[in-house]
Amino acid sequence: MVSKKTTNKIFAELIFREYERFYQSGFENFYVEPKKLASHLDNFKNSQKLKVCQIGSSLEGRSINKIVIGNGPANVLLWSQMHGDESTATRAILDILNFFEKENEFDEIKQDILEKITITIIPMLNPDGAKKFTRRNAQQIDLNRDAVALQSPEANLLFEEKSRLAPGLCLNLHDQENKYSVGFTNNAPVISFLATTFNKEKDLNESRKTAMKIIAECADILSDNVPGHISRYDDMFEPRGFGDNFALAGIPLILIESGWWKNDFHKEYVRKLNFVTILSIFRSFAKAIYNHFLIEDYSQIPENVDRMNDLIIRNVRYYVGDVFSKIDISIKHKWDFNHNRNKFFRKSIIADLGDLSTQTAEKEVNLSGYRIFSPKVSDYEYSSDTFPTEEQIIELIKSDVMFVRLKEKSDDKYSEKPINILNPNSTLDSSLKIDNYANLIFKKDNAEPYYLLNGELIKPGIDYFESNCLIL
Repeated sequence: MVSKKTTNKIFAELIFREYERFYQSGFENFYVEPKKLASHLDNFKNSQKLKVCQIGSSLEGRSINKIVIGNGPANVLLWSQMHGDESTATRAILDILNFFEKENEFDEIKQDILEKITITIIPMLNPDGAKKFTRRNAQQIDLNRDAVALQSPEANLLFEEKSRLAPGLCLNLHDQENKYSVGFTNNAPVISFLATTFNKEKDLNESRKTAMKIIAECADILSDNVPGHISRYDDMFEPRGFGDNFALAGIPLILIESGWWKNDFHKEYVRKLNFVTILSIFRSFAKAIYNHFLIEDYSQIPENVDRMNDLIIRNVRYYVGDVFSKIDISIKHKWDFNHNRNKFFRKSIIADLGDLSTQTAEKEVNLSGYRIFSPKVSDYEYSSDTFPTEEQIIELIKSDVMFVRLKEKSDDKYSEKPINILNPNSTLDSSLKIDNYANLIFKKDNAEPYYLLNGELIKPGIDYFESNCLIL
């Protein structure tokens, strides 16, 4: 796709450059507490430019709010965090509110947008899931599979807003798993888009064509900031999904899936790109700038391919009895939010093994000639008073001990000590198996051994261990 220097791309470049002026501090963490968000929205209750009101409550009684901006004839509806553990766009929305609330050199552009469209934003559709940092709501329903049955209060609220507004455009805002690459490159997608289909044949109508053109423009706008990191999401028809059903009703529906950027765990840079993308979409839709783009431009955006891992260890020697094979091992990280510590903790699993030549990873290490061994458990039982020091832990790991046993049970699941912990009477299967925790040893004659400690490959005493370990 040939880049088009439209006025909207110039606008996007300007707001990208000035983003920090609109950045809402206090929401740097990927975990967004629903009460904190609701309290922040209260700051806009007396705004002359934004209207904030509660449209209903979740199953557990948490408020679900909407913000209305503008008074144009065409309605744009967008919602975020219908999956409670997907908060990137929610935080970008707070930056967007600042953009519209504050007087600045963009006032004429804002006025031009808001005379043509009215924007309705639901920043957190699933506050119960957000509170627990889980995908589903308090009924354990996936809201994005409840567009037809409408068994959840949250899904009903979204459906009612759509019916009341009859929007000319909808944005469905999500975060995606770190398992995709952009096509068959080694790049992870920072943002994936989809012009949601309305039937299993994936037919095109005018509404879907509009969504495709807007997405093509978004890809062009972001191409300078994250070249090679924009992709298209899978367009398989999901008859229970909100996007698919809104598209079936003739509404252009754009799915925006926030991915990952290097060294950006809390997705602050991806948040910035959401800010730029969503504001650019508002302006493009208001002024029909997207008509400068073609359906073919959308088709040229590479598709997501499910082949990305966090780590791949290649060409290791694996024995089952006397039978030898050379294999690759892929590792994936999963993250849990601990409310008491206000912190994310990692558990890493063995995702796959064998010939993984079609897979890629954020990090790849070739351990050709190294043989796999299972870690040991300490013979000694420790208490909090006798727990080994970091120097002693290094020596334990060097002797292949990667688990120490406690005398008394711990209710925690994660340890910030650089060694795994076993509770009394806990059993351990530390062998090489898919879905087992990623703790292994790699040894080679006349070479320093490597230790895979909860998914992080280290040489003890040489490499700094940056993650956490497990309590099992």
